Parts: sequence; structure tokens; C-alpha cells
Amino acid sequence: MKTIKLFFLLCLLALPALAEETTPTGLVTAFYRDYQSQGGNVRRLLPTQSQRLESQLFARLTELAGYSPQKPGPNGAWLDFDPFINAQMNAATIRCGPAEKRDSLNYVPVYVSLRSPGHEQLQVHAVVGSEKGALKITNFVYPAREGSPSWDLDGWMISKLQR
Repeated sequence: MKTIKLFFLLCLLALPALAEETTPTGLVTAFYRDYQSQGGNVRRLLPTQSQRLESQLFARLTELAGYSPQKPGPNGAWLDFDPFINAQMNAATIRCGPAEKRDSLNYVPVYVSLRSPGHEQLQVHAVVGSEKGALKITNFVYPAREGSPSWDLDGWMISKLQR
């Protein structure tokens, strides 16, 4: 009897976390919460995120994360920056804003401060779509900045991994 009660208690405790990921902002917030718990270590985080990332995005990220300057991939490709915050350093704080619907996709703004304390600025939009009926992060889009145009992670990876 105690086992059954314990099982139901655990189920009840897990419900808020599961419900959180039923919205685009909830999914992205949960992704970045895990990101921060891994200390921003992309290679350590990635294997735990297959359920949140669209399958092709996950496959390309996993492939690219396996390369290094010493062992680059096709066309000399390797992941030389943090693709989840578009930076070379760790984030001090991360905050997700409300999703903006564009056609069939939702764009969730991700505000990052690279210093603590520091001003959070829009660093990336996590793009959320659907794959096999489930919400998934399908891309990361970086805003135009300092004369450079806006660009997206998936398009960049496709161009780098062309064989």
C-alpha cells in the first residue's frame, strides 16, 4: 500500500513539470533550465535533450558537437561557440519571454546576461514547432547585431556539414 501511495505522490509531483512543457515558452524554459544546470556545457547537455529538440536539429547538433579543432568535420566544421546563447562565454542569467506565433511556428525570445549582475539582452529566438504531434525546438535564430545580419543555427549547420 505504501508503494502505491508513493507512486501516486511522485506522479503528482511530476505533473507541473510535464504540464510546463505543453506550451512553447514552457518547453524553452525547461530546456534552458537544464542548460543552466549543466553549467552551459553543450556537449554534456545535448544527450539529455532528444525529446525537446526536433530530430534533424538534434542529429546535426550531435554530429557537430563531436568534432573539434583537432578533429574537424566536413569542411573543417566544429562547434566553436555556444549555439544556445550564441556566445563564447557562459550565461550569468537567462530569461525566456512570451512566444510570438509566426505562421505555424512559435518564436520564444531568450534574454541573456553574460555578466552578473548585468543587463539581459535578446540573444536568440528558440523556434518551436511540432514533430509527430509533440512540441519541439526546431531551430535557434540569432538577431541582427552590430552590422551582421540575422542568421539561424540549422541553416548554418546544414551549410557546414555539406559533404
